[in-house]
Amino acid sequence: MSVFANFPGGLVGFTLRKLLIDSTVSCGPSDLDKLADRLVGFYGFPADWVPPRLLVREALAHTVQRQRIIERLQRELDKSVELASVFDRVATTIRHPREAFLLDDGCTDAILNELQLLSG
Repeated sequence: MSVFANFPGGLVGFTLRKLLIDSTVSCGPSDLDKLADRLVGFYGFPADWVPPRLLVREALAHTVQRQRIIERLQRELDKSVELASVFDRVATTIRHPREAFLLDDGCTDAILNELQLLSG
């Protein structure tokens, strides 16, 4: 989904391009882009629009993946306490997912120490 949000014309632009590519053989990519942009503009679709059903699916997928990661961390730390609340709190200070991977070791060690202290 996040890939579509950054695609020219958003999800609708991607879909229209795919339909146009499948239905036309002789047009070049730039012609298809122009046509897709005209169609997106004509129908008034915002480029960053994503159908709510797709957002629900993506949220569920991320929730399942997150739960699996937390369960793995619980096994690694040999803890059975709920760790998600720590991540929820820390995540409010991070504006973009890639920033989580840029945290320095001191910050991640502080989080690990907090997680260790949860079970006392």
